[in-house]
Amino acid sequence: MKRHPVLQPFSRDHYSGLVAATHLKEHPGHDTISALIRLWDDEMQDHFLEEERLLAPLAPADMAHRMLEEHEEIRSWINQARTADLQDVEMVQLGTLIHNHIRWEERVMFPEIERNTRISDIEAESEAMELRRQGDGNHPRRAELVNRRKKDS
Repeated sequence: MKRHPVLQPFSRDHYSGLVAATHLKEHPGHDTISALIRLWDDEMQDHFLEEERLLAPLAPADMAHRMLEEHEEIRSWINQARTADLQDVEMVQLGTLIHNHIRWEERVMFPEIERNTRISDIEAESEAMELRRQGDGNHPRRAELVNRRKKDS
């Protein structure tokens, strides 16, 4: 699916989230939840903050509200996972929540944001976010994905 350049960094982040969600659903366990917590610390937490800061103002109010609620629910699960062992069934629930959240953003919220005439207002911030993430060492495949996406454009 072709995304507006402003949303492409967010869509790239979603790939990692979908992989983590699939692992939680198909292979729940200590190693899987530990990997999710590392992903949260390295990438997802920043992703959520940037979506809330940059995208929520461009989304219709009901969608922004849903995004914020789901972000808070996922944060709560991550915090719980840090301090207590989640049962396998809870890991599957968390994986399902993350998966459904990402799919909803990609299929429903992002197309609405793309229709917002103010989307180009955040272009510089989106690009700066992408450059920061490429250079932080936590996203080794990001530069490859960015360059491939630019060639496909």
